[in-house]
Amino acid sequence: MKTRILSAVAAVALCAPAAYAQATFEGTVTLGYSSGKIKAFGGSQDVDVPSIRMDSTVFLADNFEFDLGLGARAVDPGIGPIELNVTEFSLTPRFTMANGLIIGAYYENVDFSLDPIGISTGGDSMGLTLGKDFGQWDIEGHIGVSDMDVLGLIGSVDIMDVGVRGNYQVNDKFSLGGHFIYTDVDIPAPINGGSIFSVGLGGEYMVRDNLVVFGGLGRQWVSETILGTSIGAHANRYSIGAAYTFGGNGQMMPMTASLELVRTDLALTDPVNGSADYDEIRIGLTIPLGHKGQSLPLNSAAYKASNGGRTAISHLLSLY
Repeated sequence: MKTRILSAVAAVALCAPAAYAQATFEGTVTLGYSSGKIKAFGGSQDVDVPSIRMDSTVFLADNFEFDLGLGARAVDPGIGPIELNVTEFSLTPRFTMANGLIIGAYYENVDFSLDPIGISTGGDSMGLTLGKDFGQWDIEGHIGVSDMDVLGLIGSVDIMDVGVRGNYQVNDKFSLGGHFIYTDVDIPAPINGGSIFSVGLGGEYMVRDNLVVFGGLGRQWVSETILGTSIGAHANRYSIGAAYTFGGNGQMMPMTASLELVRTDLALTDPVNGSADYDEIRIGLTIPLGHKGQSLPLNSAAYKASNGGRTAISHLLSLY
């Protein structure tokens, strides 16, 4: 199955029209910072996360375009010189057919590096998409595979991702977006395998032309079997924030300053009970590229809930 999907991804990515107008580009970049505290086992630990992320769309023709995403963040858990560096890359070409259907492909990559220890791991996700834009709302389904390197400890891991995402423009001021993803993980014995689910909903409301409030809800839950023992866990994330846009007059480009409060509850439910809380304050400076419109901060939990990756693993492990 993986070979067929890889071949299809390559075919879709290369099927750009032979003739197209000059490419146009628009996107968004967010400089972000998160300051948080993890509480578990009767203690607490501060965590700081500076980040940068860019999401953009390149329009090659009226019916062909692709999204490009780049991101990096440094997680400082406050344990001496140890720092977790994370880099992300995504590429999503799309072709709109005459009947309005949108076919596409996606490739997503994430790398984790624990410095100065020098331990690194990561993974790739790739697959096909099919969707349609109905004007006031749009929907997209996807199916793909992921390849995760778990430090070379458990051999080959076969992962299949299936999901759906969509957006709904309720009115000129209020919009919603969300996703549902099922990820099937097949790990060699004795660990065997399990399932990971992710569901999320994000929304934004324009109070004034330059003031937006936004929020998000997300839940990921895991059901695994290790050495014949069932293990269950879940994570719930809640967020609320506001963004203020300034500039945009004369020669000064518009920029958006944002503040978001995020709470993540982690719980192990089977075979033993345990829990942890992660509270964050996220700030961001969002700059438009090639346009003057407003965008949700790319480091926000609300943006992740409505526009995150296409494998449930990325939502489970995500720090933004």
